[in-house]
Amino acid sequence: MTKGLIVRKQLSRPVSGAVSAVIARDLLRLVAAFDGDPPTLLRQAGLTHLIPSLLAAGKTGQPLLHDDFTRLYAHCTWLLDAHAARQEGREPLTKAGIDMLCHCIITCRTLRDAIDRTDQFSTLIGPRLARLVLKVEDGAATLAMPTVRRVRNACAYLSDLTGLSTYHRLFGWLIGEDIPLLGVAMRYPPLLDERTVSYLVPCPVRHGAPENSVRFAAIYLDRPVIRTTFELDHLLGYFPFDMELVQSK
Repeated sequence: MTKGLIVRKQLSRPVSGAVSAVIARDLLRLVAAFDGDPPTLLRQAGLTHLIPSLLAAGKTGQPLLHDDFTRLYAHCTWLLDAHAARQEGREPLTKAGIDMLCHCIITCRTLRDAIDRTDQFSTLIGPRLARLVLKVEDGAATLAMPTVRRVRNACAYLSDLTGLSTYHRLFGWLIGEDIPLLGVAMRYPPLLDERTVSYLVPCPVRHGAPENSVRFAAIYLDRPVIRTTFELDHLLGYFPFDMELVQSK
């Protein structure tokens, strides 16, 4: 059976059609804390209509439409990731770099192969992309992302958490299955609103851990990659910031 003939499973994700304004405000709070200008960012994202509800003091704010939040999340993340990279004296990862990674792993045979090739790719463009270290023990796979950072503030936290979330969603998309997480660990104290963290990773996060990592059942490592290059071309139009991308149509 070829990849194109495999029936894709419907994937789940705890994301509704709208996103809480609390999460949007948390991201904009980080933008302001790290020398960004929230009103300018919202205008650049084409979200001028959200300025009154998100930036006015004392307002709760209505939930954001999915497309609006995707644009907001993308602009905030690019800005904050670039700031986190400058803190370390390096160049940030670009959308072109993410796209090239996806092209490199779409031809892998299994998820295990895709993880290994992702790590190989990271050695080529490091330190812009963190290495991946896979360990299997007692039926569980731990995928660590040992980013090397001298500065571990909220900006770096968001960058690393977004990295873990991106890998989790991308690897699930490759095999056409939701990969339930058994655990998520971060090397940081809790620096973001709990609702923001829960939106990015569907699992309680253990803070103050030795390394950033996610854990899942090891049986998923041998799942075949079922996606095609045609499907990848569509994915790259909105990956990695559309949090509903794992919901197959």
